[in-house]
Amino acid sequence: MKLIKIGLLGLLVLLAAYQAITDKRTPKNSGNAPVISSDVDEIKIRCKYKEEDLLQGLTAYDIEDGYITDKILVGSFSDFTERGVSSLEYAVYDSDGNIAVFNRKVVFRDYVPPKVTMSVPWAFRATDNYYNYPTLSLVGSDMLDGDVSKHILITCDDLDYGKPGKYTASVRLKNSFGDEVNMDLPIHILDPGQSGLTIELKAPLVYVKKGAEILPEQYVVAVKNEYTGEIIPDTGYELTIQSFVDTTKDGIYEIQFTAVSPDQVQRGETWMTVAVGNIGG
Repeated sequence: MKLIKIGLLGLLVLLAAYQAITDKRTPKNSGNAPVISSDVDEIKIRCKYKEEDLLQGLTAYDIEDGYITDKILVGSFSDFTERGVSSLEYAVYDSDGNIAVFNRKVVFRDYVPPKVTMSVPWAFRATDNYYNYPTLSLVGSDMLDGDVSKHILITCDDLDYGKPGKYTASVRLKNSFGDEVNMDLPIHILDPGQSGLTIELKAPLVYVKKGAEILPEQYVVAVKNEYTGEIIPDTGYELTIQSFVDTTKDGIYEIQFTAVSPDQVQRGETWMTVAVGNIGG
């Protein structure tokens, strides 16, 4: 959605020169420069805006050309001055090649910070290979930039895929407006002996409001045979859920899901991460 940040003033100079060439004359750059004015100090728009939303309340006037409002060009947004608040550049040129530049405040009234989600749980069986590196399962989305997955940065210096245990990864995501979120997310390396069952969840990472109720069993889609992919009936396993979530406090929490076959031979384990309240921003 966000307009590409370009040198609008330089672009206008080129446009003015091009117009002069097509008119078979050279730019005179004479007379008075046009003026852009606004009937409001700031505009409030939705993140899914249209160009006409950005032009509301603007007027451009030139002494020689008269009203040239229809020639106003929309330039680039600045980085946020505060979350959801930016400055937008406009420019216009007259028939003599004179240029006027104007800036005003823009408030994105429905803006929320970028969000990180997972496509698979961060629970991996101990192995010496790195094909399941967590970065590959992270997805980043932003209300203004759209898919920002490529801007996710993850660091976990002590992660050892061959050693079962719990690790923590630092996740950072910044959009093109300079808004950044940071989260410390857990990674579980599981005992390789726990095999045979796969627990499928609706979402490996969920966000809940502070004080909200969370029902872990509602996030279980199915328990499957790891090798055939077939769904196992409820009588074919015992599911244990252990929640460590405290929705009264902001923070990153976890829920552990464990499935065991009646004969204790087949096992499966996974973890769901729960972000409560104002996390990441």
